[in-house]
Amino acid sequence: MNKNKQLLWQAIKSVLGFFGAFAFVLWALVALTTIVGETAVCALVILSTMIGLVWLEYNNLKTKK
Repeated sequence: MNKNKQLLWQAIKSVLGFFGAFAFVLWALVALTTIVGETAVCALVILSTMIGLVWLEYNNLKTKK
């Protein structure tokens, strides 16, 4: 179980490292869409995308080790 937690943390760090700038741009777009009023939808899409990327990276690391 501890190994799984370590892999999950590594996956999160990896995804945040690779997609940090990408996520920053997306959050800036969310701030701009506040005027439109679709912030919640955009935030949900971004959050689900990041969770999906972490899950993919976690499975990738899990199969490597």
